[in-house]
Amino acid sequence: LDYCYLDKSPEWNKPKWNQGPTKYGLENPFCSDISSAGNRLMESVVVSSDPNTAEEHEDARFMEFLIVDYTSDVEQQSVFTETTQETAVLHMANQLQLRGLTYEDSVCVVNAGLHD
Repeated sequence: LDYCYLDKSPEWNKPKWNQGPTKYGLENPFCSDISSAGNRLMESVVVSSDPNTAEEHEDARFMEFLIVDYTSDVEQQSVFTETTQETAVLHMANQLQLRGLTYEDSVCVVNAGLHD
C-alpha cells in the first residue's frame, strides 16, 4: 500500500474461503504470501520527430509491474478498496491521471495470481 500511496484500511478483513492470503499474509495482516518479489516502475522518454516539419517532441512512457498474489485476494486493503485487485486498479487510475493520460492511452496485461 505504501507503493500505491494509499492508507491502510483501519481494519483488515480476513479472506473468504476462495481468497488469499493463505499462509504468512493470513497471520500477518496487510502482508503477502510472496517473498522476495516487489512492484516495479520503469520509465523512459522517447524522442520522435515529424518528418514534414523536423520538429521533435518527447513522449514519456512508463511500464509498471504490480504484484498480485492470488486471483482474488485481500492482502492490500485500503481506506478505498477491499481487495488487492481493487487497489491495483485504483493505483493504475491514479498513475494515469497523474500523467494526464486515460485508459485509452494504456495497456493492462493481467496474469493469474502468482499462487493460483
